[in-house]
Amino acid sequence: MPGSITPALTLIKRNYATGERSARSISSAINGKTATLDFMTKEKVEENLARLTPREREVLAKIMEGLLNKEIAYALGVSERTVKAHRGQIMEKMQTKSVVALTRMYLEASFQKI
Repeated sequence: MPGSITPALTLIKRNYATGERSARSISSAINGKTATLDFMTKEKVEENLARLTPREREVLAKIMEGLLNKEIAYALGVSERTVKAHRGQIMEKMQTKSVVALTRMYLEASFQKI
């Protein structure tokens, strides 16, 4: 839920700047954004994780360790640009734009297997 606050606030700011200041528009901005994190079922998360290549799984594990792209590149012996490409593919296959949401999905899937 906390990861969804920033996009919701961005929408609220945009609505405020354009003159749309009603409580309804603010509420819909918040509700629309917070619902996206809870939308994906655990089965869908596992299905998406299964679509990742072995290298993408390695990059994902390093992302979950909190490493920067440059650190991941060094650890895996690839260029930073390659890591960015893998990271983009991971985000696309996992159907998310947020590392916070990605982390949440990863943790939920990991806890199921324990």
